[in-house]
Amino acid sequence: MMPGGKDIVPKKDPKQIIERIRQGLRKCSSEAKAYGTCVASKLPEVEKGQCEKEFAALKACMQQAFKNKA
Repeated sequence: MMPGGKDIVPKKDPKQIIERIRQGLRKCSSEAKAYGTCVASKLPEVEKGQCEKEFAALKACMQQAFKNKA
């Protein structure tokens, strides 16, 4: 908390956050599926960076979905 009793980051309802993630995943279902398929194909030896391209596509899609919702 900052001096004066004000938070730096405004608090949000956890249910709102979960709903935004759910909506983002709906909009980015093909990217989420591609990332999940990539990770699953690497099991049980998943290592950092193996699905970087798929993760980057999912991240970009989710960021765009959140940006459009704001």
